[in-house]
Amino acid sequence: MRFLRVLVAVLMLAIIASGVAITLALRNQKEIVATVLAQINQRTGINIVPAGMQLSLRSHMTVFLERPTVFFNGKEVARLRDIRTVINYHALIFRNGLPLRALGLDYPQVRIPARVTATVSASDLPRLNEAVVKTVAADLDALSGVVRRIEVNRATVVDEDNVHFVDRFDATVFRQRWRPGVHPWLLSFDAGWDGAQLQGLRVAGNAWLTSNPVRGQPISQGRIWFWGLALEHVAFGGLAPSGQLWGSAKLALSTNGELGGATDFEVKRLVLQGARLSKPLALGDLSLHSAFAISVARAELSQVVLKSGGSQLFAASLGVDQPYDPKRSASFHLGGLTVAIADLKRRLVAVRGLPDWLTNLAKRVDSGTWELAEAVFEPKDPVSNWTLKTLRDGLRAQATLTGLSFTTPPELKLPPVQDFNVEMSYAAGSLKLMQGSAEIGNSSLRALSATLNLGGQARKIAYDVNLEGVIDLAELYPAAAGVLARSQPALVRRIESVDGRAPCTLSATGTIDGTSLRPPNEYVVAIDASGIDLAINGAPSKLALKSGQVTIKPGTIELAKLTIAAAVPDGGYAMLNGIIEPAASLPRFHGFVVDLHQIRAEQWLPLVVDPSAIAATGSVGGTLTLDSDSQPGDKPQVNGMLTMGSGQIQFGFLRSPIDTMSATLTTDGKRLKVAIPAGQLEGQSVDLSLLVTDLAHPALEIDGTSARLDFEVMRFVRLPWSPKTKPYFFEVPVTGHIEAHEANFGKLTMSNVKGDFTDDAGRWRVYNFVASSTGGQAELELTGHPQDDWIHMKGRIAAMDADELFLLLGQRPSPLLGRLNVTADLWADTDVDFFRTLAGTASLRVEDGTLNRLTLLYRILSLIDLKAWLTAHLPDPRVSGVPFKTLGADFKGRDGDFYTDNLRLDGAVMDIVARGHVRLHDAALNMRVGLVPFSTVNWLVNKIPLIGGNLASASSGLLAAYFHVSGPFANPAVVPMPITSVAEFVAKTLSLPINAVAPNTIKP
Repeated sequence: MRFLRVLVAVLMLAIIASGVAITLALRNQKEIVATVLAQINQRTGINIVPAGMQLSLRSHMTVFLERPTVFFNGKEVARLRDIRTVINYHALIFRNGLPLRALGLDYPQVRIPARVTATVSASDLPRLNEAVVKTVAADLDALSGVVRRIEVNRATVVDEDNVHFVDRFDATVFRQRWRPGVHPWLLSFDAGWDGAQLQGLRVAGNAWLTSNPVRGQPISQGRIWFWGLALEHVAFGGLAPSGQLWGSAKLALSTNGELGGATDFEVKRLVLQGARLSKPLALGDLSLHSAFAISVARAELSQVVLKSGGSQLFAASLGVDQPYDPKRSASFHLGGLTVAIADLKRRLVAVRGLPDWLTNLAKRVDSGTWELAEAVFEPKDPVSNWTLKTLRDGLRAQATLTGLSFTTPPELKLPPVQDFNVEMSYAAGSLKLMQGSAEIGNSSLRALSATLNLGGQARKIAYDVNLEGVIDLAELYPAAAGVLARSQPALVRRIESVDGRAPCTLSATGTIDGTSLRPPNEYVVAIDASGIDLAINGAPSKLALKSGQVTIKPGTIELAKLTIAAAVPDGGYAMLNGIIEPAASLPRFHGFVVDLHQIRAEQWLPLVVDPSAIAATGSVGGTLTLDSDSQPGDKPQVNGMLTMGSGQIQFGFLRSPIDTMSATLTTDGKRLKVAIPAGQLEGQSVDLSLLVTDLAHPALEIDGTSARLDFEVMRFVRLPWSPKTKPYFFEVPVTGHIEAHEANFGKLTMSNVKGDFTDDAGRWRVYNFVASSTGGQAELELTGHPQDDWIHMKGRIAAMDADELFLLLGQRPSPLLGRLNVTADLWADTDVDFFRTLAGTASLRVEDGTLNRLTLLYRILSLIDLKAWLTAHLPDPRVSGVPFKTLGADFKGRDGDFYTDNLRLDGAVMDIVARGHVRLHDAALNMRVGLVPFSTVNWLVNKIPLIGGNLASASSGLLAAYFHVSGPFANPAVVPMPITSVAEFVAKTLSLPINAVAPNTIKP
């Protein structure tokens, strides 16, 4: 009962106290509110200025501040429709109304200065350390002294220009007792946006905070969600995405100031479109997960995982050491990134404005997958000192490329690349490619490795490449020919095609300057040559490479036991060893050895010699070595000997080939000799040798000996009036010597023939030519020059039998008997009518002969009364011919028209004298002929005072007949001419022999 009485007394006192408090509050409400607001301003710096107020007294006192304005440090930060404060009576009586039991903020509009948002940076954020935690704890304790619960209803956040940052914000903050000594603050909020860009976005969250956490527990923990963000309102860089974005974040703050947690973001049906794209790109569903931890010592973003449709695209992490220090450092890790190149291509080709090289590259790629296993960026320098060099030296990466297929640029003339696979690693500016393989058309690469050094000069990348594989030469040669054509155009022109598959290795070092790939500085290409076929222009068949290796280095090609054979049965083979240095003018050779075994000359010789100069048929064997001097452009020295057995050799200057039993080519590097002993030329034995005495200054010497020789077998020798043929001499000066026991030139037969000749760039000469024919001797010299076809002929015939000569020429019976002597110096054009262009001088002399039944002579004699001339013991000259002791004349002419004024025949029957023209081009005469009978009295001549003894010594008598002869040789017209006086007779007829003895004695 006593307890009840005490309880009733206490209740009565409480009721009385409450009544007193209510009565005091109603009478002093303005003072109470002013006191409370003053306390809030004093403790927080926040000054609340209401436009009016209302007071409600129930279990607690509730004060409504109407249309208040909130100032912080003297600046307005918010305006509200009203503020509801709930005050505990006990606090009002004993602690000036604080802490407030509850504080409600209705429709606040928070205003943020524009300059604050423009200048905020990472350095302005508080450092998360133990001091911050203690400050937060102290602020929570201070807040506990001001209010126990805060409610925010429909708040908005704007800037000075009334631009909305947040359209709706609702929040509740209150302190709750969990256990003794632990009174955390609980926070929940919900925000929404109605503006154009963030329309439909909602953000909500909850958290708790305490100033005295349980040992080992965080001081705060919470979670945030957002959803409803339509990406259609977020345009950037000419792209307009579409889709829905939402996510969440978990956060925890420890007592030492470390903030940690995790985030998750998801995008549904992400599609990119816009002016930069030719068509929309559907990226599908994406999700991003990450964990983070931030402290004074380190800020780290870990477990960053991006997925597409549930499949992981990559995982990454990012760390920053000493994030609040200006000398902060950072590191980065990325791995598990897989890129389907076909998908990337499909998306790239839809993007407008990309560089042309990237667009063209994307069009050529068909398939492939690039997988980044790991990329680590751990620079030693602080972030403030980062440069491109920092990224180059601090990055390490491992990746693989599999199944890449692409077409090569057309200008490379390479087949498509299929199934290219390679492992890649990058460290300290060096990119390495390992275990690479690919199919290039019918070619296969099986071991590819490369190193690209990015640490050299700017825009220059040094590379080192090694590969092994099997190449299809038919497919790859067009590309190689394009490269060779710039340095070896002559070689490329000779190679018609290359076929076959060949194992090869390549090692190369070089530089890439920007986007330009320079030829390697150093490279070694080794090709196993077995199974390769070559088609060489001019060769009668393809060449098959049977074995050996070709090694190509800068400026050199090394052949090791390279065996080449004609791709025909029994074609023999050649083995090549040595080094070739290709050059634009003439390749250089070092220790180059050519071993020939039963090589068919007709198949191989056209590769090195123009067939129009020399061709051969037969098997060739032997060894040649080639070495070049130190001076570029010098011809190589060739040593060795080649032997050809039974066969034929066709020289360009011969009409027919030489049949050989054996032929040799020998050279000692300075001299070269081709010897053909015991050959057969058109069925006649011949020995022929060709000698070059100085290969440094080549000139050819030809020496030939034959038992019987047809001079016209040599194409440069022909009858001047015969059709022209073109001989082919070597493109070097030529000298020669020819001997024949018997020979013929057309119908003319000769014996003991010798002669020399030269040819130098078309300027030719035949000299020292001597021969015996028809019992006499002939000497001849011919010269010609390259600018035209004129020749100069100088010669002498001594004591040749004219009868045999005419018979050889086909004239039966011979018109002339006797010993013929001729000296001539003539010019003519052999390319047109030879006789029409003939010019020069000639002297003719025949001794002890007979003019035999010439039509001209017969017609003249028919006009003479021979009975008055002839004695009984002299035969009729029309039957037996005109015998003579000498017949001679000198001719001089041009254009085929030759003139003589001293033709004279001294005979036993009569003397004949003549002067006039002989036209060779139309075989016609125009002459005056005089005949002197044997019985003419010499005393008359001696009595003529004007001519005296000269006439007596020059003539055996006076003319008895005088004629004018004209017309063709075969059918001349003969007209007698009368003698009007002795003076005229002597002046016009006998002037020929007189002037021959005493020039200018008588002038016609």
